[in-house]
Amino acid sequence: MSQARAPSLSAPHDVLAFLVGVHGITGPRMISVQRKGQQAILAQLQSNMFPDNAEFSSTHTVVEGRRYFVCFDLACHQHDPKNASYLFIRLLYPGKAISICPEDDIPDIMESLKECAFSSLISMIELTG
Repeated sequence: MSQARAPSLSAPHDVLAFLVGVHGITGPRMISVQRKGQQAILAQLQSNMFPDNAEFSSTHTVVEGRRYFVCFDLACHQHDPKNASYLFIRLLYPGKAISICPEDDIPDIMESLKECAFSSLISMIELTG
């Protein structure tokens, strides 16, 4: 009888992610990530990226073959999307985070936001950016 092994964590490494939010917090952020098992990643988020009481959720999105892991505050996303923030982490493949290249990945991020019906957030960014 074989025992199931717990997913192993890789050594942490830093990647450039992109935070999309309101109140002037949109922009690149250096974060530490770890691979957990075959497809999951753990991100160590800075305290000023999301509210202290954030209920984190995540999803994956693919734009023209490029993969992104997106972290966000679920309650804010559902009830107050105009004040929500979304952290995009570029994936080489599931479980392997790499740095975002802003000049290449910003159009993908904007497309992801449009597809996910975050149009009010996009309008605010376009007005302030």
